[in-house]
Amino acid sequence: MKTEKTLKTPAPLKTINKVKILYLCDSAMIGNYDEAQEEARGIQLEFWDYFGVSPEIEIAKSHADVFDSEKVYDILMFDYGGIGSYGASGLMDSLCRRILQLSDDKPSRFFIMASKMTGWAMQDMIESMPERAANVFLDMRFAKPYLDSLLEEKGIVVPEI
Repeated sequence: MKTEKTLKTPAPLKTINKVKILYLCDSAMIGNYDEAQEEARGIQLEFWDYFGVSPEIEIAKSHADVFDSEKVYDILMFDYGGIGSYGASGLMDSLCRRILQLSDDKPSRFFIMASKMTGWAMQDMIESMPERAANVFLDMRFAKPYLDSLLEEKGIVVPEI
């Protein structure tokens, strides 16, 4: 007798709401919220891999959510990598400059690039500036020690993984 294997879906991640993440991505800005939600889920999984917890992520509905508001968040995840490949490098440069300015204005927040292409664009922008912002990270791996401290400050115990 042949038995059929069933695939089990992974258990839901334990989400934490003490850490607020705002996700600014090109897919949401052009109205593709399904793709933006998939990308946000990928960030949650990456966060899970590093810390054993998964934060709730709010997807920015407009640039105003990030730059023109007093929205409260601890971490801004930024992914505009696809836009640079479509000849909109001026927009990417402008957003990178605005994020660097925001990082100066909000030194207690973290700004993490969520894609390699976005990281490369930000790296180019940072290299053209006299000082590097201490709270801007090209990749989550580089932010890990700082995020460990943030989680501890928020009373979140990170399990050994």
